[in-house]
Amino acid sequence: MNTDKPRNHVKFSDDNLVDVHLIDNQLPPIVHLSNNRANQSSQSKPETDNNWRISNFVTLQDEPNGFAGHSLSYIVHEEQRGLIVYGGVNTQGDNTSHQSNVYFISQDGKWRNLCTLPEKFFRYDHSTEVSKNHRYAFIFGGAGVDNQPNNETIVFDFEKKNVNFLNVSGSIPSPRVKHASTIVCDHYLIVHGGYDPVNKVHLNDTYSLNLQTREWSAVKIIGNETPTPRSSHSMTPLSTSRFLLLGGLNIDSILIDMWSVQFNPQDNSATWTKSNITEDDIPPLFGHTCHRIDTNLFVLGGCKYEHSTRQLSTLIYELDFKNVTETKSYTSPVTIRNIPCDAPPRMYHSSQVVGKEIIVVGGRLVGVTGNEPNQKYDNGGYVLQHK
Repeated sequence: MNTDKPRNHVKFSDDNLVDVHLIDNQLPPIVHLSNNRANQSSQSKPETDNNWRISNFVTLQDEPNGFAGHSLSYIVHEEQRGLIVYGGVNTQGDNTSHQSNVYFISQDGKWRNLCTLPEKFFRYDHSTEVSKNHRYAFIFGGAGVDNQPNNETIVFDFEKKNVNFLNVSGSIPSPRVKHASTIVCDHYLIVHGGYDPVNKVHLNDTYSLNLQTREWSAVKIIGNETPTPRSSHSMTPLSTSRFLLLGGLNIDSILIDMWSVQFNPQDNSATWTKSNITEDDIPPLFGHTCHRIDTNLFVLGGCKYEHSTRQLSTLIYELDFKNVTETKSYTSPVTIRNIPCDAPPRMYHSSQVVGKEIIVVGGRLVGVTGNEPNQKYDNGGYVLQHK
């Protein structure tokens, strides 16, 4: 990819190393997952899986008020493997504080301030995806310092250590926030849905950005049934060309439907297959994250609708899809388990898989509607450890 002629760029800084306070949660040691998994229907009551450990709570003292609506990306920087924390916002009443620093969390448990961004690069409620070689991170949409949505594409180049606006062409998606994205077939950035706060509508359109040609295209939908408009949902890569969409929020309700999507780069089409998950499996959720480890999916955090009220989710949901292959849809979990989570419940956090662990950073801890005067945000996170 050629990024030699950026419109604007920011150089990374190699100073300002920030220590992280690691706090052992004093939970039992990690044990191996049992191989005796029940062959139960997805309609059965979920099991409880206690073979996990929540540990290593981290705190960033540079951002004492915390943040949400940011992104967390796994990259390789200066021959180190680590996580990039980009963007985010903290809203307290009428005061809005934008996250201007870009942080690198290294494997030794330290935060490095890579750079402080000028206002034109401020983003929250955006999406971020990393290229296959872990060199580039692509940011699309979200709101800026004026709190208005945009449809710009930003690229971080971790080899050249700069941040650019990417010059793109084609059918560019409309400005939006709280959409979902993923990368499939190595170089296609897929963006789906989101919310248009200017026109006050939820979206259900799907676009692809060819990262080699930098051209946006509307994705042709195949199938009679497709998701309703939504925002604050998740998209999880399952294989080279398949991803999963789960949950979200629309104007009427919190959603729980799950869709397996097969993308075809030859004709820029997507085939949608609805899974048979129900509220008996997991509650309706939005503002959550979802990741795959082997054949298991893990749904973390978010705001759920249960007992006729909105509340933050205190469980991690583990969906076991045994024997799923590249050509077989994720339509029915073999087993669904609940994992107790002792970390503070949260929504609009970010998380990322590193090996067999899931790292969770930031998020809103208090305030499920976003309009409460006493909202609280996290400036740390936790690790879900798995052996």
